[in-house]
Amino acid sequence: MIAVLGAIAALTMTDSIGTLVGRARSLLRRFIAKALPGQSYPVAMLTFLQGRLPQPRSPSTVLDIISRTLLLGATPLQRRTTDKVAAATWVGERIGASWLPTRLAVVDSFEDLDFASFPPRFVLKASHGSGMIVLVRPASDRTPIRDDRAIEIDAPIRPADALLLERLCEKWLATDYSLKSREPQYHGIPRRLIVEEDLCAQGAPLVEVSIYCIKGVVMCARIRTAARTEHMVDSQCRSLNVQPYGHRASPDPAPLDESAFAKMVEAATTLAQPFDFVRVDLCEVGGRLLFSELTHTPQAGKLWFRPRSFSRVFGDFWRGTTVIPARYYR
Repeated sequence: MIAVLGAIAALTMTDSIGTLVGRARSLLRRFIAKALPGQSYPVAMLTFLQGRLPQPRSPSTVLDIISRTLLLGATPLQRRTTDKVAAATWVGERIGASWLPTRLAVVDSFEDLDFASFPPRFVLKASHGSGMIVLVRPASDRTPIRDDRAIEIDAPIRPADALLLERLCEKWLATDYSLKSREPQYHGIPRRLIVEEDLCAQGAPLVEVSIYCIKGVVMCARIRTAARTEHMVDSQCRSLNVQPYGHRASPDPAPLDESAFAKMVEAATTLAQPFDFVRVDLCEVGGRLLFSELTHTPQAGKLWFRPRSFSRVFGDFWRGTTVIPARYYR
């Protein structure tokens, strides 16, 4: 079956026709995820994406590097920094508490949430998974959603919405995300609910920065705004002619002050030191530089760029090269 998936990938993952079969690939991945047990799924998925078996012990692409965690297992520190509660403590010890959003509550159950004590706008999320997020905001004060998977609920919370929230939180707390995503670093994380400040509450534009680090060295970064513009830059904020995740890269300069980006790179370098590979997610809003999360297996392993050859630059960095070839710059 793996050989068949590789053959399909070789035919369908080229730049010229890849977008035409994206939906079919997605449906096939979902079918495979349900059909294959344990590590069989990440092996098949990674083989499908790059047309050959993954090489976790001698990586030459970004998918090979990610496969090290997916196939060889997560370290205790990877698990600790995947837990959104424990990660905040760990990050604060290394780069300072000023990088952390204001946390309003951490509870074990929905019944422990005191909604009357929260501001009109807040974010509710789970500590042990990805995409488990609800934005509570007044209907008259909506701002663009920065996470496609987020759910919006009007404030003040109506009884029907409170019931929806309760069911959603119960579903989150009943979910072992490591079984759902096949990402081992989520295994065993305490299941809790977190309430944080809404970073967009002051109306300032939010800029998200995902910094890819290999063996403690910043390689490149993805910069995204609420308007969904996409930018790929190197460690010095120079624009790359690379499209992240198949999205169209913006032709405009990256929407971030170079001094702010330099501070983010410094923080990411500090946080990345214990890891062979990690994506450090930070953001800038109203002049504040804030930590978001550490991601050890971006896109649950389904990370790719256009052109496809850029994936191999990650492998070059793994082997000690710290220069992105000139052909990837604008």
